[in-house]
Amino acid sequence: MAKTIKVLKKHEITLQDNDFVLAPLESDKLKLVKKWIKKGGLLPFIFPEDRMQNLTPREKLGHKLFRGMIIQSMIIHWSHKGHVFLIKKDDKIIGFSASWLLDEERKAFRIPIYLKSENRRKGYGSKALNMVSEFIKVSTPGSLILVPSIPEEKTEIIDFYKKNEFSFVDNTEQVNLTMYRKNA
Repeated sequence: MAKTIKVLKKHEITLQDNDFVLAPLESDKLKLVKKWIKKGGLLPFIFPEDRMQNLTPREKLGHKLFRGMIIQSMIIHWSHKGHVFLIKKDDKIIGFSASWLLDEERKAFRIPIYLKSENRRKGYGSKALNMVSEFIKVSTPGSLILVPSIPEEKTEIIDFYKKNEFSFVDNTEQVNLTMYRKNA
């Protein structure tokens, strides 16, 4: 049986507002986005750091390799189920975002956003979130924007989404919080 290797699905969509641009992710920048996901704490619930403490050096190496494969697969999945963007300000890459269709029936999308630390608290995250949301709203009317689950102690992230008109999903059995915004 032949192996099928999925590659990053390219798109031609660019979202722009003056010197702020969301440009298509190109294959040569995939390593950069992977690095940001690893270092940016975007996968702490899949790969909690406290689990790493009791592993042997060999197990730690295997865990890191597996983590890299998962991250690569995740980005490729996003590109096949939506769009992955580099966030640029004044022609400099400052982060990335994506819009990916999570649930076709409910028209539910997820929008992950990552900004380099020196570019946070400047309104860039809100701007990127709103640009991607507007793009989804136009291309898929009546859509729903979901945020990945957020641990209760991550108040800074929760405050960011509240500021951007997200509400909590009413589910008391969930360990982490999920937020959503109707994109009508």
